[in-house]
Amino acid sequence: MTIIVYNCNHEDNNYVIKTKNIMKKGKILILSFVTALLAGCGVDNNTSDTAADNENIETSNKLQLGGELHVSEMELNPIIDPIALVDAHTEHVSSQIFDGLVAYDPKDLSIKPAVAESWDVSEDGKTYTFHIRKGVYFHDDVCFENGKGRELTANDVLYTLKRICFNDPENSAFSVVAKDVIVGANDFYKKSDMDADLEGVKLIDDYTIQITLEKPNDNILNLLAASYSGIVAKEAVEMYGHQQIVGCGPFILADRNEEHWVLEKNPNYYLKDDKGNQLPYLDKVIVNIIPSKQEDLKQFNNDAIDILVGLPASSVKKMVQENIEGFENKPPKYILERVPLMATHYLEFNIIDKPLDNKYLRQAINYAINREKIVSDILKGEAYGEGYHGITPPAFNGYKTNSIVGYNFNPERAKELLAKAGYPDGKGAPKIKLELNRGGAKNIAIALEVQKQLQSVLNLNIETEAVSLAQKIKDEKLMRSEIFQTAWIADYPDPTSFLIMFYGKIVPKDRNTPSYPNYSRYQNPKFDELFEKAQNTKDKKERYKLLLQAEQIMIEDAPVAVLYYDERFVLIKSNVHQFFPNPMDYRDYAIVYKTEKVSPKKENVETH
Repeated sequence: MTIIVYNCNHEDNNYVIKTKNIMKKGKILILSFVTALLAGCGVDNNTSDTAADNENIETSNKLQLGGELHVSEMELNPIIDPIALVDAHTEHVSSQIFDGLVAYDPKDLSIKPAVAESWDVSEDGKTYTFHIRKGVYFHDDVCFENGKGRELTANDVLYTLKRICFNDPENSAFSVVAKDVIVGANDFYKKSDMDADLEGVKLIDDYTIQITLEKPNDNILNLLAASYSGIVAKEAVEMYGHQQIVGCGPFILADRNEEHWVLEKNPNYYLKDDKGNQLPYLDKVIVNIIPSKQEDLKQFNNDAIDILVGLPASSVKKMVQENIEGFENKPPKYILERVPLMATHYLEFNIIDKPLDNKYLRQAINYAINREKIVSDILKGEAYGEGYHGITPPAFNGYKTNSIVGYNFNPERAKELLAKAGYPDGKGAPKIKLELNRGGAKNIAIALEVQKQLQSVLNLNIETEAVSLAQKIKDEKLMRSEIFQTAWIADYPDPTSFLIMFYGKIVPKDRNTPSYPNYSRYQNPKFDELFEKAQNTKDKKERYKLLLQAEQIMIEDAPVAVLYYDERFVLIKSNVHQFFPNPMDYRDYAIVYKTEKVSPKKENVETH
């Protein structure tokens, strides 16, 4: 049996995944290792190959082209336009349709070439010259002449970057990718004229483009690899607006309804593997929309789904117990991986309106939440750990999140702060609405537990409201509730992907203008100063030190209440190859392939 064992050192957050081949000594031994797996600690952004590709598994995984991969998502937003992406579920689909200049390697989250086959960096680290591949074509669509996708050129990259820098209520990309990063981006945003020049972006020729930065930025390639930066065609945007679905990626969105989305192979995709095989390998990816994880598991057991991401720990143990032969046979039927994520679940406060503009009330709520109870009783242990520290999860080497002093469960301190806020024993406190997206029973269970705890400890009247993911995101951008129950997963593998949510200089001046990613509209000049100083610091150790100081300031101001740091159990059918679970939950279905199911070899198994 092949499982993943985790070695950890909580003191320095230095975590390493190790793949161990466990000699089968019987069901008791196997179940003991599963128990250890469920109780294990976490890791950082190191990743592992799926165990199906381990050399000790006796199966033929010779490349086979074609076939369908069946996966699932809890909910999908109909808008997959790269600059309008705001949730991880939809990003999993959008990133298969739109390619950027560069991309992540799902095995280790390193940067690899995509539309750009190579790039050069100036000596001062501020100018990047990208060399565009010839023969990259947009998907066929009626927006193009004769319905045939045309060749992508450097001019499409320029158009995409201008669009990222355009002031549009649906634009989620500007503050993350371009603001204070690309020369002239801020001025272009103010003008918002697509015919104007974007000073820091220069066309050299049809296949060469140069991007100049305000200052050296070690994250620029990560930003250009993020889904926000997927390259789009002007014709598609002009015809469809944010409803456009025309990219140059490995898959085409062929069909979608309330039950599933169908991604079909792009026959004109520009990439091949190192042996000259055309990518993607698969003919189709079927994305089933399944809100319930129990239904997800049922579909997985019925062979209707090939990969199951996010199974509760209790269900994992039950699954192993009931399907022990599926794990211990050679080859195994199932592969189980546990992947701590660069993801945090938290409550987000409306700090600009009453009553949560009161810091003491926000701090009181933080102290009144029993995070251990949420993780043990509601999540059944399906979490990396309780959110006792900062917003940044313990998933970044060298970034000592546990040095941040957060909030433990302290009812007495909570009551003291509630009185200081002007609501002794909850008297006079108005009703507070907690809004969440209704996808999945876990979200609702957590909200009800928070509601119960705040009523019990602080005598606060919390009203919960579950809405669609799309509605929640709209409300969140405009802070149309007192509290939002939400989560954030890294757009790129760096702590700033979390801390940018609290950078005050990206908050719009107009209360009625959507704010992203700083939903709470948190503003603290000292935080901004340290954040900016860190962005200008090359030394990683000093940079992290500044970011930790900024994060401590933010946590004390309490615009959020961190609940827990996330992780995922991933079940994979053993005939699925090159699907690489990773801490960003980044998917690349182009390199995934399936082999025919092989009948397992029988062997005697000791049961004592």
